[in-house]
Amino acid sequence: MSHTGYLPLSIRSSISSGVKDRVADATTIRIRRDSTFTTEPKSSDHASTPLIPRTRNGRNLPSWLLLSFAVIIYLISLSRPSRPPSPASPPPSLSTSGRTIVGKRSLGPHHTSCTSAEFLDAIAQTRVNPDGLAALAPANRSFALDEFEFSFDWPKESKCEPPHVYTSEEACDAMGAWGGVTTNGDSLSRHLVNALFILLRDRPDGAVWREGDKCQGDRVFDDRDNCRFNMVAHTRLASLPEPVCGGKIEFKHSEFCCPVDPEGIITRYQEWRSGASTDKSSLSTIVINSFGLHCRLLPAVSLLGALKPFQVFAASRFPRPLFLWMGIHAPGPNKPAEWVKEQGPEAVKKYNALMKDEVEKLQPASSMMEGGVGFLDWYGMTSGASSFDGTHYSFQVNMEKAMLLLNLMDVLWAEAVEEGGASQRDWLCPGYQCGLPSNFDG
Repeated sequence: MSHTGYLPLSIRSSISSGVKDRVADATTIRIRRDSTFTTEPKSSDHASTPLIPRTRNGRNLPSWLLLSFAVIIYLISLSRPSRPPSPASPPPSLSTSGRTIVGKRSLGPHHTSCTSAEFLDAIAQTRVNPDGLAALAPANRSFALDEFEFSFDWPKESKCEPPHVYTSEEACDAMGAWGGVTTNGDSLSRHLVNALFILLRDRPDGAVWREGDKCQGDRVFDDRDNCRFNMVAHTRLASLPEPVCGGKIEFKHSEFCCPVDPEGIITRYQEWRSGASTDKSSLSTIVINSFGLHCRLLPAVSLLGALKPFQVFAASRFPRPLFLWMGIHAPGPNKPAEWVKEQGPEAVKKYNALMKDEVEKLQPASSMMEGGVGFLDWYGMTSGASSFDGTHYSFQVNMEKAMLLLNLMDVLWAEAVEEGGASQRDWLCPGYQCGLPSNFDG
């Protein structure tokens, strides 16, 4: 790692004779460990500013004065305690595309034959089977996880294996290999989170922390039953009777209608990460956003309020967070007539197409491993499914989404490992940072 430091000169306060203000503002001295130094202009409007500081009478400052100043700063820098490498920079052994870091797994991967881009494309091509459970009208049924099966047809031409049906143990293993998963969005995102917590906690009432006898099966996803007020939205929720997945995962959902506070969405992420354990903070996260229906399907709101701000923020992070944007699923045929023009099939398809186009423009031809944004298209797998109210879907549909998301995490994990992203904890987190050695007795 380079030991170069950048020290702005304020020669007005250091030299009694002073120097022209614009020269002081435009000049930087670069000090290196080998005690050499150069002067170079900062970016400014004064393109003609001389490289060497001059006194008021136009003469160059004596070289012995500049050299003395450099030596003093160099000695001061040597007296400071050395610090470990900044986590904002990748380790020397990793390429730029190797900034996605994942942990170990014991029950995967289940997918090895395709890329994440190919898997996302396969999801977009799925279609509801008219005879499947998703096509049946919601009837407040309860479901057994060990009897779950998909109700759509997987594209035969896809290079990817059909999606795996996860057990609770496998779901915890797949999600626990990441530094954490966080979602931001409205009720459509919330229902996906509900399904994930049912699976992760391996219990019919896993989506809620109270009134579990009422909030099971389809009733969890029918907002008229108000189970949303009891939902589990965070693995750190103190009222849970037992830690989710034995405390081995970080998962949080933040619900709001429109991303009108770009700084707030970044602040929430940073606050969540600040509470992570050392093990989790050294691994990449997955950030999933989805907005639109409450924002009048205006792409600019989603782009400027969530998509672009987070991508800019994530570009300099190490380990790199992976970013997914979820499209809006298909509206049901029972969408109220007054909302069909604004939220009907044509409006939703147009919005999804615009958002997908913008996602691809951000970093064309780049994978999620290289900072690209994945677009998760739910439209095909929900078009033809039965809805409570034309907007929200049943246990079956949301559990299918949860299973597909876990399969995507599996593909992404395999990609990260293939590109050298398996966690190297000895480098990322030296012993003196991560805790005391096992033989420490003091």
